[in-house]
Amino acid sequence: MKYENRIYTTSKSTHFIGADRIIEECGKKYNIPTERWAYPYLKFGTVEDNYYAEIWQNGMDWKNNYWIIEETVECGTKCSPLIMFEDSNEEIKFNKWDFNELLKAICWFRRDKFWLKHNDVGIYTDTVLPFLKVGKPESLINTLPEIHWFSFEHASQVKVNFLLNLNFVPRKKI
Repeated sequence: MKYENRIYTTSKSTHFIGADRIIEECGKKYNIPTERWAYPYLKFGTVEDNYYAEIWQNGMDWKNNYWIIEETVECGTKCSPLIMFEDSNEEIKFNKWDFNELLKAICWFRRDKFWLKHNDVGIYTDTVLPFLKVGKPESLINTLPEIHWFSFEHASQVKVNFLLNLNFVPRKKI
């Protein structure tokens, strides 16, 4: 059986053709290793809007990285590292609903920053953001100054530690 012509596809559609290669190049730029192809994880907004984003997942077998690809009227298309886990054990602790709500809160914040400009973080001021805690200043990652340690926990969510891009969190959280 030949595999040279095999085409890998995802069950989730994407607006960003070639995003996996863009993420691979950004990974090299930020020195974030990967051994798997990136694939779309979550979509936010409508492509025709002034703000549209997709969260993509890739990483190593033992830890995942999440990237955000944003398309805005002001900045065009941009890819950035978003969330990284130290290992898969930490990510497994994250309740799926809470993790997805955190991603939506991030996208809501960014949409407001680039498009609506109301300083609105939506319903997430009550449902997600109060449980997001910034790590200590000395936990800043030297090679990626915009990436910082955060934790997330509440009554039904055990504490989860992860790295998060500071550009995607409302400043009042920092």
